[in-house]
Formats: sequence, C-alpha cells, structure tokens
Amino acid sequence: MHKRNTVPIGCRWIWLTAWLGLVAVACGESPVVQPPPADANPSPLSEFNQRVADYVDLQKRAARPLGDADDTKSPTEITNRELALANAIRTARPQAKAGDLFTPPAAAVLRELIAANYRRSPDVRDTQKDAERELPDFTPIVNEMYPPAHPLGTFPPTLLRVLPPLPDEVEYRFVTHHLILRDVTANLIVDVLPNAVP
Repeated sequence: MHKRNTVPIGCRWIWLTAWLGLVAVACGESPVVQPPPADANPSPLSEFNQRVADYVDLQKRAARPLGDADDTKSPTEITNRELALANAIRTARPQAKAGDLFTPPAAAVLRELIAANYRRSPDVRDTQKDAERELPDFTPIVNEMYPPAHPLGTFPPTLLRVLPPLPDEVEYRFVTHHLILRDVTANLIVDVLPNAVP
C-alpha cells in the first residue's frame, strides 16, 4: 500500500510565510518595520519637565474664568486676582504635596546639579549668602502663598543655566536651604525640594 507523504499544517504555514517573504524581497517591497516601543522609563528630568508642563496647563485652566492678568489695574485688583487664582489652583490640586513635581529621581539629579555648580562657581555661593541675608527664615509649604512680607531672593544666574528651563508661569527660588517652585502669577508655592543647597 502506497503511503502518502503528509506535511503537518503548521509546517505548511511556515513554508508559505517564508516563500511570501522571498517574493516580497524579489519584488522590491520593504518589509514592515515595527516602531520601537515607547520609553517606559523616562529620564528623571524629562518627567520633571512634563510635570511642570502639566501644572502650567492646570494653572491656565484655573485662570481662564478670571480673565487675563492686567498690570494696569489697581494694586488691590491685582492682589484680589492673585488670591482668586491661588484659591482656584488649590481647589484643582487639593492633595498637592512636596515631591509631586520634584519626584525623588528628579530631586536627586537637581541636588547633584546644584552641588556641582556650587563647587565650581564661587559667585553662586556669594549670591546665596546675599539671598540668605535678604530672606527671613520660614518654612515653605506646598499650596501656600509665598509670604508677601518676605522679599524674593536673587537666584544665581549661573545656576539657572544648568537647571532645567522653566516656562514663564513658574520660577525657581531659594528659601534658606530649600529650592522651591513658585507660581509667578498666583504667588503660590508649587513644590518644595528640602535641603537642596549644600
């Protein structure tokens, strides 16, 4: 009795796929290249930048019902808008806490950048000494307003050049040995990085 030569179905599919691939190459068609997977672990500073951008989006949404800021208005009207914006932001992020933007990985990088800049730039240390003389010692708290009675200390320009750039809506400030993010329009403390200054 003649025995038929049978080929498993799975093998037939493998041969067919290989044959079609050869035909595609022979016809000049490029094989489909899958894009690389998205980075599941963004760098600490890219994540920090994204969180800053998210905060600015939130701030803009909170400010929309208040209308545009107008420096030509009276000091009282400007202060009232500032307070209203600060309250709207607090309402939008009621659970805000230190480390929301200065995440632990970003905090480690920022502390190292600041420390390295202090080691090689004497003017940074001098500026910080001036700032410490200008600023009373207070404990910055996230979602609280920067105390109006306390002047804003000068931030070292050389340090600004090595830290991640910020949008116009927020700025870096030192409060004694802490680095803070301050909302410029709302005069609100957005985040605090404790003991950032060597």
